[in-house]
Amino acid sequence: NMAAAITATMLALGYPLSWKKTCMGPATIWLGFLCDATYGTITLAHPKLTLAINILDKIISNVPCTLREVQHMAGVLNWATMAYPVLRPFLTHLYIWVTVAENQNRPTQPDRRVRLLARAIRYLILQPPRRHTDFFERTHTMGGSDASASKPPSTDPPVIGGWWSSAEHPMKGEVAWFREEIPATEH
Repeated sequence: NMAAAITATMLALGYPLSWKKTCMGPATIWLGFLCDATYGTITLAHPKLTLAINILDKIISNVPCTLREVQHMAGVLNWATMAYPVLRPFLTHLYIWVTVAENQNRPTQPDRRVRLLARAIRYLILQPPRRHTDFFERTHTMGGSDASASKPPSTDPPVIGGWWSSAEHPMKGEVAWFREEIPATEH
């Protein structure tokens, strides 16, 4: 068994091992994620899955939340989406809610986009796990994206933008650029 050989070598070389944290088998819970080497999947383990579902249900129910609650929800969902990388860019709407909550002196409700996002995430994380490679086809494309937001008194609106190209070494003219301002009326 390769795992046993690696472990024996590490012990012989003096690497410290915590046996209470060591697990050998096809599936392991690590940092709240269930990593299944047999199928090549990563999902949320049950205690963390329950936490994420409860947070998503609270967002879907449109309950007003304090700044601290909104920040906690954003942090947990940011962490949880590490197992679902295709969802990470959509958390922008959640971060906008954090900014709105920071500017209010009272609990705030999630807007329609945040509630729709919560429904989509909830649906997806309850589906049977898929290998990460199932989400991405091999292509020769490159791209990047970013988002920005300024705190008051700045009047600059939040912005999301980026670029994409199918060229192997793209020049400026071979790149598709996008930039989208998010008006205050929409967050």
